[in-house]
Amino acid sequence: MNGKAWATLKLKSRARSPTLLPAYYEGDPITGSLDLHLPRSDPIKAIFLKVVDNLTYKITGRIINTRTTGNDVFFRLEHTIWSTFMGHPRDTGNSESSSEEYNAKLKGSYSWPFSIDVPREVHIKGIAYPLPPTFQDRNVQCTVQYNIIVHLARGRLRTDSKFGTAIGFIPYRRPPPPSVLRQLSYLRDLPLVTPEEDNDGWTSLHSLQIPGTIFKIRPVRAKCELWIANPVCYTRGSVIPCFLNIRTDDHHMLDLLSSPKAPKVRLVQSVGFQANNSGVRDIRVPASRIVINVTSTSVVSTATWWPSTSRDNPSQNERSLQGELHLPPDLAPTCSFPGFVVSYSIVMHSFEATGYAPASRGMVSLASLAVEIVTAHSAGPRARRYAPPSYRPATPPRQFPLDIVSATSRYS
Repeated sequence: MNGKAWATLKLKSRARSPTLLPAYYEGDPITGSLDLHLPRSDPIKAIFLKVVDNLTYKITGRIINTRTTGNDVFFRLEHTIWSTFMGHPRDTGNSESSSEEYNAKLKGSYSWPFSIDVPREVHIKGIAYPLPPTFQDRNVQCTVQYNIIVHLARGRLRTDSKFGTAIGFIPYRRPPPPSVLRQLSYLRDLPLVTPEEDNDGWTSLHSLQIPGTIFKIRPVRAKCELWIANPVCYTRGSVIPCFLNIRTDDHHMLDLLSSPKAPKVRLVQSVGFQANNSGVRDIRVPASRIVINVTSTSVVSTATWWPSTSRDNPSQNERSLQGELHLPPDLAPTCSFPGFVVSYSIVMHSFEATGYAPASRGMVSLASLAVEIVTAHSAGPRARRYAPPSYRPATPPRQFPLDIVSATSRYS
């Protein structure tokens, strides 16, 4: 009545700021407290904490088609904070009265701490799947949301109160460690060892023939080979080392293609989801039909290149470039889940240089390699950036959507 909050949900999380969405890694318990400040008697009979979707009020996870508003619920979890059958609301459970039903109305201040363990996986049609990450991208007509709802039940003929907030869920996966030589480079702050000297540390996309014309009159041909750091599993927020070798007898073409801005190597994200799901359904039910029939693709990083100085005696017909793909820190990790898939590939497109025209016009894919993006760093030294400052891209960091950690409901 006086406009003050009478119910407050407090959550402890890994969010960097209280104004950001409460975030939890796989394996983290959801901990916090529910505080009530009741200026007058309230006939509350039970208080439930539910991890669920907003439509059915339960803590849940759901996949939402933002075009059709279809809701596929894949996860529900309910936790009773207090009920009349648990005894006096201020009892810790050690007194004899804690086993007796409490029939009086609530009045005054109460605080209930809680800790809820979230399972690492769910079973759908008999198969165990790790929980998918929270996902939201304005360019993709699909989101994955987790919500935590407080439900204050008052019994028959009385209006219940429900309030809550969205939470972020982050799967926890580590990549395998890099090669021994690359680890030594990271530890000792040395240049990366080239593919010729560290065969275990690189994956080749194989040698490619690059035909084209220069200055619109002379047909030319070059051979190039792209290497990507091995193993092909990378931590978001880090870098993917790349190495490119170009060979041709035409010195003009060699100069054009070895310019740091000429190679176009990109990390492409693909998000697959269902196009026509509608209404609310529980996809854990065996009869649910789950089909991935829409894929949205986008470029999330473009490689930065600079001349390599690691080779002592390069041929006059050969040039090498060292490069990096810089990964955004909030990049959605790789995910394969019924009704929702996130995958990544490194794609090499045609070179772009003034005076050079590739044989095939447009953004033609010359080679590609499927890779995995995870959320945690591998054991051992972390990957470091080698790109000179003048070559580093200015990539603004993305963040979870803004939300409030303390969710409140007002007395009415």
